[in-house]
Amino acid sequence: MVIRCRTLLGTLLATATLHAAAGGLAIAGIDHVAIDNTAGATATWSSTRVGWSLGTGLEFRATARSSVRLEYIYDNYGTETLAAQTVGAFTFPEREHKLDSHTVRGAVSFKF
Repeated sequence: MVIRCRTLLGTLLATATLHAAAGGLAIAGIDHVAIDNTAGATATWSSTRVGWSLGTGLEFRATARSSVRLEYIYDNYGTETLAAQTVGAFTFPEREHKLDSHTVRGAVSFKF
């Protein structure tokens, strides 16, 4: 699960084109899984990560009642240390986990 709380600033580039940039807070619920096939062991870690989000996008008015939008979002949640975990006779060592994500999304909107 990802929650974003962003501020959006936009400017009209042409009569039918809007450019926008956004930035703000990003929160993600993360489930980590490590598997050792040789030992048949599985370790899991869960956490909530707080980071930041930046994005940009364009929206084009196709007709008086419809528009098309394309958006890019980058989220960065920093680095977290996952503690060592012993499962049976196998020990998963402590490890660093860096998390960031890149999202491209599009939309078609209709006004009724």
